Formats: sequence, structure tokens, C-alpha cells
Amino acid sequence: MLGASAPRPHRFDPETKEPRRHVCPATHLERFYTPMGRFIHVPPPEPMSDWDTSFGLPWWKNAKKYQIGLLSERTRVVRIRNVLTEQEDQIEVPTEEKLVEIRERYLELNAHAKSYTWKALVLDTATGTHAFQELDLNMTLAENGVPDEGPTFEDHHIPGDYYIPVLHVYWNDDLTVA
Repeated sequence: MLGASAPRPHRFDPETKEPRRHVCPATHLERFYTPMGRFIHVPPPEPMSDWDTSFGLPWWKNAKKYQIGLLSERTRVVRIRNVLTEQEDQIEVPTEEKLVEIRERYLELNAHAKSYTWKALVLDTATGTHAFQELDLNMTLAENGVPDEGPTFEDHHIPGDYYIPVLHVYWNDDLTVA
């Protein structure tokens, strides 16, 4: 099964969220466009008496039953630097994810992650200079002023690892984990 686990957004119409359709050149009938072969719940190209329709809704319309997560519009890589231990970890996060969710991921790497203050170097629009600013954990990186400059670097053919924003975590001695 060639690329079975890879996402296939090109198989679906971005507006209708239905499998793409085309007009068959032989029959001049509209049908689902499946150049790599049919997939589950797509009807056969010709009428068949033995095709089972008892499944109800097709999987792409039945989010409650089959959806296990959301597909991100874009992901980005961030480095999380512990200023106390000077340890640095790199993780990939969806752009829509709030910092509190990023912190939950970081708990796998640092069990004391909830005992840290999160800061980043952010542009101060009033002065035009960069300064370390405490991040609001209920906001995304972009909402906190940490822009996703990946598309700009991609447009200029600069490697993706050239610019990776760094989130600095500062230890709070609050005894949350003994």
C-alpha cells in the first residue's frame, strides 16, 4: 500500500470536504476521482447489486466515529531552552496550538514544566527593539508575538533549521512537584 499512512488532502475538494469528482471521458458521467484506486466508502464507478451501503455515513462525513484528531494547517519547530540547566529540546508544534498545550507536550521531556515561567524574545512595536517577554500560556505563539517566519525562509530557499524560535523557561521555586 503505497503511502497508505500519508495524508491525502489532494483526494478531497478543499471547499466541500468531499472526495474529488470528475467527468468520466468514456461515460460522460460525474463520478468520484480515484486515480490510485477506490478507498473505503467510495462507491464503485458502475452500478453494482452487491455493493453494501449499510455503513451509513461515509467516514469523511462521520467525524464523531472516525476522527481521532485535527489536521494542522501548518506546523513549526521550536526550541525550548531551560535557562537553569542549559538543556535545550526541539519539538514540532501545530501553529494553532496554545502554549499551555505545548507545555503539556514538554512535560514528557521535563516533569517540572508546570513550575516554569515561559519567555521569548519578542519585538516591541513601540520601540522597534526586541526584549524578553513573559508568554501568555492561553495564547498561541503568534498571538504572543513569536511569528512563524518559516514561509518567508521557504520562499527564499533558506533551510528550515536556519531560524527556529527559542522559548526560554525559567524555574519558579514553587514546589509543585516534590
